[in-house]
Amino acid sequence: MPLVGVVVLMAAAMGASLVVAEPTSQMNKVEYTIANALVGHDVRDFLGSPFFEVYSPPLRSRYSQVFWKLMDPVPLPEHIIKRYNGSAMAVTGYEVDVVRRVPDPNGTLVDVSVPCYESYNHHFTAFMHGDGLKVEPSSYYKQPGHGLLPGHGLNVEFVPTSDTLYPLGKNSSKTVTPAVQAFNEHNGNEARQSYHGLPRNMVQPIVSPQTFTMGPMQINTKNPDGSGKRGGPLPAESQAPPHADYSGILECPCTTRTHKVADGYKTASSGTCQVPARLHDADACFLAAATLGFGPVSANLTATSPSLPAGCSVRAAPSGLPNAPSVSLEVVFNTLSGSDTQCSTVGDQASRVLARSQSSLVTVGVDIDVHTDLVTLTLTGPADVWFAVGFNATQMADEPWTVVVDAADGPAAVHERHLGNHMPGTSLPSQLTVVANSVNRTHRTVVVTRPLAAKSPSYLSFAAAMSGSSLPFINAVGATQIFGTQKHRQAASAQLSFFGVASKPAASGAMCVCSGGSGTINGRTFNPRCMGEPLSDLLKQHNPTCDINTYRGGLYCCSDGTFILDANQTIPDPVDEVYFKWRFYHVPFEPETQTPLIHLEWQFGHIEYDVPRAPLGTPPDQAIHELTTRFQLRDLMNLYGKPGCNPYNEYYCADVDRVTKSGVRLVMAGAHCHSPACLSVELYNEDTGQLVCRVTSVPGTGDEALNERGYLWLPPCQWGAAEDGLQQPPVLHLDTNLTSIKRVNSTYGHTGVMAIWQARGAYND
Repeated sequence: MPLVGVVVLMAAAMGASLVVAEPTSQMNKVEYTIANALVGHDVRDFLGSPFFEVYSPPLRSRYSQVFWKLMDPVPLPEHIIKRYNGSAMAVTGYEVDVVRRVPDPNGTLVDVSVPCYESYNHHFTAFMHGDGLKVEPSSYYKQPGHGLLPGHGLNVEFVPTSDTLYPLGKNSSKTVTPAVQAFNEHNGNEARQSYHGLPRNMVQPIVSPQTFTMGPMQINTKNPDGSGKRGGPLPAESQAPPHADYSGILECPCTTRTHKVADGYKTASSGTCQVPARLHDADACFLAAATLGFGPVSANLTATSPSLPAGCSVRAAPSGLPNAPSVSLEVVFNTLSGSDTQCSTVGDQASRVLARSQSSLVTVGVDIDVHTDLVTLTLTGPADVWFAVGFNATQMADEPWTVVVDAADGPAAVHERHLGNHMPGTSLPSQLTVVANSVNRTHRTVVVTRPLAAKSPSYLSFAAAMSGSSLPFINAVGATQIFGTQKHRQAASAQLSFFGVASKPAASGAMCVCSGGSGTINGRTFNPRCMGEPLSDLLKQHNPTCDINTYRGGLYCCSDGTFILDANQTIPDPVDEVYFKWRFYHVPFEPETQTPLIHLEWQFGHIEYDVPRAPLGTPPDQAIHELTTRFQLRDLMNLYGKPGCNPYNEYYCADVDRVTKSGVRLVMAGAHCHSPACLSVELYNEDTGQLVCRVTSVPGTGDEALNERGYLWLPPCQWGAAEDGLQQPPVLHLDTNLTSIKRVNSTYGHTGVMAIWQARGAYND
């Protein structure tokens, strides 16, 4: 039962809690809607649940400064702690606002909502947890050199301090109730006007709740001239137009204060090495080719030629030399910086195709004679143990055609397998002819031939494989002489790069060698690892965010404490102070009638990306940039969840091993995308063609807080009971194929843009 008329205040300077019992009211003076309600039911409320409110500690910053860190924990109201001590609370929804706490004429602190053109919330992570847990930095970030940014870059772990677990109830096969919950759906500037209520009897339960913790990424966008109007100085890299309604610093443009250091090298088989990534002298070119480990090179050449890509490239050519391999690699540095020739690997006139692997556990060479349809494989590995190569795969789960070489002499030492998912798989009838099996001290080299075409789908078709510019492979080294059921000693993934060979070298095509796409930004490891198709078309689009040389802005240029102004711009003195204010709606957890929800999330190939500017003169309704991703339910669950996870202390626990043939029902789907240009995000069931959810941005129209012109919010999709005005929940299975398209206006360019589905679902037991 709600407590009527009770107000409890705690010290605001340390973060505060406020309990109010007006079940029919809501905190933010907005009309909450959802995107897919039954006709006439799009406006939503919080079902009359009681609530309590929590303030964050204060956020203090100067203009252009980024505040991005985990804040001190705040205790929940005392009566909430007492009420649910030893039992569980069910959160049924929440609201969030950014406020200033200012005294009224009587000296009483009152809350004033802050317009986002003065304090912009890029995103937040927020948690409520109970007794028996302690907060620690995530072990994910204890891995050296890790450059990914899961959880919006600020993850923590909640470590149990006791073995006490609490039952969920008979309507679930799980045996524990969570002691921590995350509140991270549509978790950016859109959060204040986007609906965060849950359908009836859908809940986030927490055992013995005690503490609230959050980590906002907040950018001070308050005009430092004191006028109260929008504006303020911008760095040169900002792409916002003059007098824009939005602040250009909210897109985290890199500035002259940013220190970027690229390391390593990479290859390109289409387009060109963009100028920032182009190697600028012959010595650097020859060193790069040697470092990439393509194997023996017959010549390092310098040329000035319009028929070669500008900068550094590698090509294959007939050697024409007696007692030498018939095909060799040449490294060429082209001094003609204005050359229009594109990077490629297999020229139109190629009669042979050569593939070389970059350095890995096993060295792989492939020579394909197009006229005779004969493939020659050369594999070199350790002499004293078995080694193996699985082609056209990045992991064992791909179950590739695999060549295994035992530490033995003769043809029988080489055999073929259809590898299993972390299993030895099945032996295949051999289509290989062993040409050589030799040992040179510590290394064994085998040379085998086989037809170009595959005998069956269990084998690799090299005819299909060489239609691309590269071929991924996995390779492993054993601990015994003969391959068996024992686990490998080492394993790695790598790729083969294809080179066409023509009678004239210029017709063979040339693979470009560029400065590496990873490195450090302001001392922070940058290793974007953008996903390729079908998971994302970021790489196909050559999106600048996937390469340190072309990275113009985003999270890596917005670390905590960063000032988003150039070095020659003075940092304004005024300090602003704001608070996050949260209202949580709750009821006692009743496992017999309520369903706990799991978090589902998917990023469109990377946590952020750039929207390139459309050509000048493009009409605004045609200046639209699209990003597409294709994925499955298992991807939604595995981005942050993992098999066998424990929901007691793992707030993103989504366990694929728990999913039965009945699948997972989708309860809520929210999109996270940024002002000012996000237009829509659509989700389709590719297997049925059904539109699952379309989130369309709603723009603000004024200057008042929560309706700011130039900014937006995102009504989510929600499913439930028809009597509540909701559509029936869609049911997804682990292998359900999903496609999503995000559209952004590209009249102007934008950096640090996000495209993320953040959803809640339920095991369909």
